[in-house]
Amino acid sequence: MAISSLHSRLARMASKFFWWALSVPLFFKIMGIGLLVALVFGGVTLVAIRNSTSRGLYQAAKQRAKSVAQALATGLEEPMESGNIESVNKSLKRINVLLSDVRYVVIRDGTGRTIARIPEEETVDEQSYPETQIIESDSQAETIFNPEKLFFRVTTPIDSGRQGMLEIGITDRSIESQLDSVTQSIIITLAFCAVIGAGLALLLTYILTHPIQHLAQAANRIRSGDFEARANVFSADEVGRLAVAFNQMSEALQTFRQEVQQKEKARLGLIEKIVHAQEKERKSISRELHDQLGQSLLALLLAVQALNRESRVSEDSLNNIEGLIREVLEEVRRLAWGMHPSVLDDYGLDIALSRLTEKISDHSQLAIDYQYSGVPDSERLPAQVEVTLYRIAQEGISNVVRHSNATQSSVVVLQRQDEVLLLIEDNGSGFDSNLVQQKLESGLGLTGMKERAALLGGDCAVESVLEIGTTIRVKIPLIKA
Repeated sequence: MAISSLHSRLARMASKFFWWALSVPLFFKIMGIGLLVALVFGGVTLVAIRNSTSRGLYQAAKQRAKSVAQALATGLEEPMESGNIESVNKSLKRINVLLSDVRYVVIRDGTGRTIARIPEEETVDEQSYPETQIIESDSQAETIFNPEKLFFRVTTPIDSGRQGMLEIGITDRSIESQLDSVTQSIIITLAFCAVIGAGLALLLTYILTHPIQHLAQAANRIRSGDFEARANVFSADEVGRLAVAFNQMSEALQTFRQEVQQKEKARLGLIEKIVHAQEKERKSISRELHDQLGQSLLALLLAVQALNRESRVSEDSLNNIEGLIREVLEEVRRLAWGMHPSVLDDYGLDIALSRLTEKISDHSQLAIDYQYSGVPDSERLPAQVEVTLYRIAQEGISNVVRHSNATQSSVVVLQRQDEVLLLIEDNGSGFDSNLVQQKLESGLGLTGMKERAALLGGDCAVESVLEIGTTIRVKIPLIKA
């Protein structure tokens, strides 16, 4: 189980690492790849050229050591034959001065006895160096490595061996110097190439990322609602074709948005006409109820009262008829008020909402706290705004009474310079906030409230929490003439 958990953790870590690596900006990806290629290529090139040059130089040095030994042995034949050891030493010193990389020269006679050498005070036998290694050997020369230095040892007979043997050791100091010079040149060249490569990588990065940045900026502008945004097309490559496709998509979105706006405008216009027609019809019916039917019922009531004073009909019967007429008259007045309260036209939104909340509170178990706050000495709200807010408040309070099981509610109107706010809250049962949209779509009352607010450029938001209550917020802008 622990091993499985460890593997799972390692897999998550690896996934995060790869995600991080892939999320590195494109600029750093290109520059990083270019730098890595330059380092690998430069390193491989440096090693390959140095090894190839080193082999050539060492072969040349080896041949040079053989040539020097052969020339020196030829020059020593006559002094050795005459026994002129002083001349031999002079020749050795001269060769030591002319060739700075000569490590030593030893002259031995036919018996193997050393008769001359340079330097005189240095022991040159390989036995003096326990770590001496013979790397390469042929009939005349050996390539030797010891803790001091790698050198070539060449043994050549003097006068075909009759006068003895010459042994010369030549170091690789000149080779190392040449290799260092070659290495330095290669490094300078690679550095120059790396600078050029970095410049080209920067240029390539700019060529690739600049159109993408413009594309991202255009996408952000479209996301913020600016459908006029277009991406610049810098080339006809893949990125250019992507920009062209993006512009085509932007044009299609703009066309679609215009069509949706036209349809929405037509829909809102139709709704506005319907609402105006409803209000006009309600106002007409309310007037008819109040003026015609109300007056007729009042006249009937007065006639019954007069009949009651003059007739012999039993007083109880007349009282019953009078009570029924009063109930019908009150119902007509209530219907007329509900259809279109005249107080809204006569006294404004504040008084109309105050009477509405008072009346609903009297006829239900709901305590309603009503408040109206406006700008001092402000003008009355436009009639259309007052009607809209009144109808939204009427529908909202009606929903509280019918569905919320609330005991307390508040209605607050806040009038500002540029907008008016309506807030309706209750302490009812509420509903799941995830179902708010579903409620808006399925409930005609809530939908009507949103549509009424939208007609005036406002919005209506509904928030609800289970067992806490529901809040309706309406905001309508006030457009100055």
